[in-house]
Amino acid sequence: MKRKAGFLVAIILALFLFMPTQANAVAGGPVVVHAAEITVEEAVMQAMALYMNYGLDQNAAFLRVQAILPQLLQQPSNVAQIVANDLITLQTNLLAQQQAAALQAQQAAALQAQQQAAALQAQQAAALQAQQQAAALQAQQQYAAALQAQQQYAAALQAQQAAALQAQQEMLRAQAAAQGTVTYIGNKNSGIFHYPFCSSVAKMANHNKVFFYGGRSEPATYYRPCKICNP
Repeated sequence: MKRKAGFLVAIILALFLFMPTQANAVAGGPVVVHAAEITVEEAVMQAMALYMNYGLDQNAAFLRVQAILPQLLQQPSNVAQIVANDLITLQTNLLAQQQAAALQAQQAAALQAQQQAAALQAQQAAALQAQQQAAALQAQQQYAAALQAQQQYAAALQAQQAAALQAQQEMLRAQAAAQGTVTYIGNKNSGIFHYPFCSSVAKMANHNKVFFYGGRSEPATYYRPCKICNP
């Protein structure tokens, strides 16, 4: 473990000591270790240990040391503060990522809730429409049944009235034949013949009246029957 960590530290130092443009620009020249300060190598080792004690694995700690190495080259003795500041930054970024993920999850949940509410509303609207259609169909069926019953009643009543009128006409015809009275009255002007009791006879001029005393065949020969009294 220590041998591998030392190897990683050597790689980190090599990256900067053998790249004069970057290392000298950051450190302000060659690395100088003062007696009162720790060396850069020691600072790197301490930084690796601090990161790994914090919970990072060796590869993650190596990457973090690479990130803070310019600061370690300038102030190796402040390795603890540099690592602490970097960990705070990491924690802040991690917290921001977690908060963003939580917000995204909340938004997704809210969107899902809206979609579910919209689906439920659509189902309710469809159910209401089905109920309305069923009610309309039932009303149509009831109206059709009532109309049919009314038509049947009207037809039955009309048939009864026609039968009663026919019976009355037959009775009057029989009475007229028995008494030798007028059985039909024709209208010379209109060419129509009627029963004597027909309402049209009262409106007929006397000079247009033609009286018949026998059966129906005689007036039917010259006139057409009235549609009111149906002789």
